[in-house]
This record gives sequence, C-alpha cells and structure tokens, in this order.
Amino acid sequence: MAARKPSISLREERAVTLGIDIKNGLTAKNHFLLRQRTYEAGAPYLTAIDPGVNNLGVSIWDIEKQVLKWAGLIEHHPIFKSHPKVVGIVRSIVAYQNDMGEYIVDMMDSSREIVIEMPQVYTDTRSWKGDPGDILKLTLTVGALMERFSTLKTWRNNSESEITLVRPQKWKGQLPKEVTARRVKKKLDPQEKELVELPDSEGLDHNVFDAIGIGLWALDRW
Repeated sequence: MAARKPSISLREERAVTLGIDIKNGLTAKNHFLLRQRTYEAGAPYLTAIDPGVNNLGVSIWDIEKQVLKWAGLIEHHPIFKSHPKVVGIVRSIVAYQNDMGEYIVDMMDSSREIVIEMPQVYTDTRSWKGDPGDILKLTLTVGALMERFSTLKTWRNNSESEITLVRPQKWKGQLPKEVTARRVKKKLDPQEKELVELPDSEGLDHNVFDAIGIGLWALDRW
C-alpha cells in the first residue's frame, strides 16, 4: 500500500513547527511573489543543487541582493518512470516547468552561477550510512546536471555562466541533517521563508535545507 500523503492541515501544522510555509504546489501568492521578484531587469541568479537519486533539492538566489528567490524539491517525474533514473531526474526539470514551475526553471536556466554538491567518498565507512552504490548514481546525476547547464551555457552564448562543484565537507563539514536544518532556518529572514516549499514527505525536507545551505555558503552567508 502506498504511503498516504499528509493532509493540508497536517502540513500546515508542521509548517508552524518549522517556521516555514509549506505550499501545495505554487499558490497564487507564490506566483505573485515570483513574478514580482523574478523579472527585475538584469537580476543575476545563483542556483544551488543538492542532487539525489530520486530528487533534486534546489535553491535559487539573487546574487546582487543576496536573497533567496525560491527553494524546493524537484522529484523524479512519473512520465520518466521507464527512463534510467539519472536521465529521468534531469529531464524532470523540464517536466516540473510544464507542471507548475515556469518561473522557477526560467531562473535556474538563466543563472549566472550553478553550484552543485559533489558526492564525497569517505575513507571512514561510518561517515556514509547509505548504499555505497548510490555514490556512483549520484556522481552520474551530477555529470548529467553539468551537461545540461553546460549545453544551456553554449546555447545561450552566456560566457559569464559558471558551474561549481562543492563537496559536503567543504560547505558544511560533518554537521548532521538536523543541525543543518536548524542553522538554515536561523539564516533566512521571514520574507525568504515564504519562498521555501517543503515536500509532502517530511523525510525529504533535508534535501531542500541542504540546497539552501549550499546557496548560503556560496553567498558567504553561511
């Protein structure tokens, strides 16, 4: 039996606990905020990505103002169910755009800087609690993301665009997920918290918080 998604009331209750709004997709308020804050002439963006085998944690920032524009989770889209996960998760960015994230993907694709977390191999096996094979899958996902954004850079003739890889050890050290989440929430102002969209499953929140953390680190706000 498939796990039941939390009701809106439960999600709202959890939002109060976290101090961050949870959106069921993009609400009218979010669309308005994105329209208002996204299409300011010449605003350069930074996109930070926490890659996963099944989803991508993403945060998008205005570099000049050093403020968050949006953060959330892009999940493996059902239409790519028959595709290899590495291919499907990257193609899901476009599917997300078609479903509800037109402004979000536009900001990603026009970003001056792309910062992607790179998988890290630990000599101490106690530091890696997942399936060792996932490191290889994550590495392939990072490669596919780099190819996507490199192609966009060439296609748009955007010589200013930069792609940076960062290891977890460099931006957050050995901080546990819970500590990282708490630190992220302390660093965001109330207006920025309104633009954080947490997933239905609480167990996936850390992907979003890590993406925000990577962005904060890249902007020297960490």
